[in-house]
Amino acid sequence: MAKRFIVGLHPGQDLAAVTRAVTAHGATWVGEPRAALPDVLVVAIPDDHDDEVFTAAVKRLDGVRYVEADALGWTS
Repeated sequence: MAKRFIVGLHPGQDLAAVTRAVTAHGATWVGEPRAALPDVLVVAIPDDHDDEVFTAAVKRLDGVRYVEADALGWTS
């Protein structure tokens, strides 16, 4: 199973660059933004990946406004 996080972006960010950076920090899946939420990514990290390390690293990325655990929390 994987843990899901919501990554909020500043408007107009290069989604490909943010996706590459989030993946470099451990994300195994990055969902495309939805039309209603164009500046939000849903990402998944492995269950054994440290949540705090991941969120701290992603929060420091250019263009990222926030990172929070998804209310659903888990994917299968």
